[in-house]
This record gives sequence, structure tokens and C-alpha cells, in this order.
Amino acid sequence: MRLAAGLLAGVGAASLLVQWAVPVPLLGLMGSTALFLGFYTILTFLVVTALLGALAAGRHVGPRALGWAALQAVMIGLIYHLLLADAWSPQGLMWWADQGLHVVLPVGMALFWWRYVPHGRLARRDALIWLGWPAGFAVYALARGAATGWYPYWFLDVASLGWRSVGLAVLLLGIAFLLGGLLMVAIDRALARSGEKMRGQRPR
Repeated sequence: MRLAAGLLAGVGAASLLVQWAVPVPLLGLMGSTALFLGFYTILTFLVVTALLGALAAGRHVGPRALGWAALQAVMIGLIYHLLLADAWSPQGLMWWADQGLHVVLPVGMALFWWRYVPHGRLARRDALIWLGWPAGFAVYALARGAATGWYPYWFLDVASLGWRSVGLAVLLLGIAFLLGGLLMVAIDRALARSGEKMRGQRPR
């Protein structure tokens, strides 16, 4: 478990470092940092990478926190490939970082959660609690966009789409995150039941 967590943390750290460092020659340290901290993917994977790093160092991270991390990673991967992948074509190191954040970590976190995290600990209320992270980001991104005129994702661009369309997009994404969380809870319970059944069938 610690080795797998360490490998995923390494992918996250390397990908995040590249995402921050590549724009520095053009934007400077402050500009690159400001851009870096404007994206949901970046902010989320900073936390996910920290959790994985803590696990790799032998510290305890609870099933709810790891469930949150796995859900966020999977949702980021899905939303990116469904809504955002066609919007840009990264090259060189940025392509590798893009793959790390939007392919390796989503798939890796899903497998890590399935294989290493104890199951049967999640409740439906966790899906509601987890919804606070994307909701908080939406408020942050829209407030920042109103102040600066820059929005991290096209579906949040109030200047181009208007508040009604952006509000609908935020609502639909919120529903998607909630349904994703509820599905994860259902899978968690099914895996727990399966594990109990297998333990009950072992010869004594």
C-alpha cells in the first residue's frame, strides 16, 4: 500500500511541478503561481498528492478522505475527457504532465481505492459532504473571474455564456459529482459485502 501510494504521489508531484514550472519563463514566478492556483485539477491534486504522500510516509489517512480523493480524481478525468480535452493540445513536458493528471492519477486512484482502502466505511452523507469541495471551487472561480475577467474553464466563463448558462453548468456538474459520490458509496458497500462473503467461505 505504501509503495503504491508513493508511486502515485510521485506522479502527482512531478505532474504538478511541470504544470507550474513551464509557464514561469513567460509569466514569471507570481504569474505562473496565480495561474496554477486557478484550476480545479491543480488544487484538487495538490490535496490528493499530499494525502498519498502521508500514506507513503506511514501516516494514517481514513477511508472517507481516500474515498474523496478517488472520487475527485475519477471525476476530473471524466470531465476533462468529455468537456475539455479538445480545447487545447499540450506539447512536450506539458503533454506528459497532462497525462499524469488526467489519465494516470484518475485510473491509479480508482484502482488504489478498490485494492487498498478498507470498504464498508462510507455513508450517503459523505457524498453530500464531498460536494462541498466542487461547490467551494465554483464560488472561488466565479468570484475570481468577476474580479479579473479570467475563468479557468469555458463552461464557467460568465462573460461569454452569461450567468444563466454558467449557473446551469454548475448545477449539472454538481449533480454529476453528487451522483458520482452516491455511486461510490454503493460500490463501497458492495465491495464490503463481497469481502465478508469471501471471508465466510474460507475453510476453517
